Amino acid sequence: MKNYKRIIALLLALITALMIPVCCFADDAAAEDVTEAPARSTGKVATLYLNVSNANPKYPHCWLYFVNETDEPIQVGYYTVPAGDSVSVGNFRDRGNGSGIYYNLERYWVKEATYGRTFSMSTSVSAGELRVASALMKHMNHWDWVFNNCSGFATTIWNICSPRKILHIGFPQVTRVEMILWGARRMNYTCDKLYNASRVYKQVDDGLQVVYPSVVYTKTGV
Repeated sequence: MKNYKRIIALLLALITALMIPVCCFADDAAAEDVTEAPARSTGKVATLYLNVSNANPKYPHCWLYFVNETDEPIQVGYYTVPAGDSVSVGNFRDRGNGSGIYYNLERYWVKEATYGRTFSMSTSVSAGELRVASALMKHMNHWDWVFNNCSGFATTIWNICSPRKILHIGFPQVTRVEMILWGARRMNYTCDKLYNASRVYKQVDDGLQVVYPSVVYTKTGV
């Protein structure tokens, strides 16, 4: 059974690896930014968690959580993560400020009960991988039903940073199954919950915009 799961995971990884150039670089501006990003380095600067939350079974949500492992700030998209701090990043259809990428929204909503209904896996991120991921993230500020929904966005960024590739097939439920095949388990880390709503942002064309309070205080089951 274990060998069967490994074979499936390897096949998915191979297909995903072949799809990455098509999915990631379809936008010319994104391709140019990624090309200009410095060469990859091997030094670890962050830990990245890929999560699929099922707190609301009807609408599961896939999101990312970056932890800064250095003693200086790092850049995740347009968001500057202070030393020792963290940020959650997710793509939403619309949370009041429009569709696209939101920073710290999941981190603000997360609660202890969420951990029992979330599958997670983690990977180390080098400085070079983070630069490439951040450059691409700046050009993914849109949402659609299939290619760049919550799981499409999260798995694209994850695949830049991790050797365990996830094939995006349109639904967070499928992403969760793939993650389990790679050894993902129930959320086995503690997300640093954010209590300051003024640090929740929506990505806009040239940076960040503070999210409307009504958005932050609306619980969606993440």
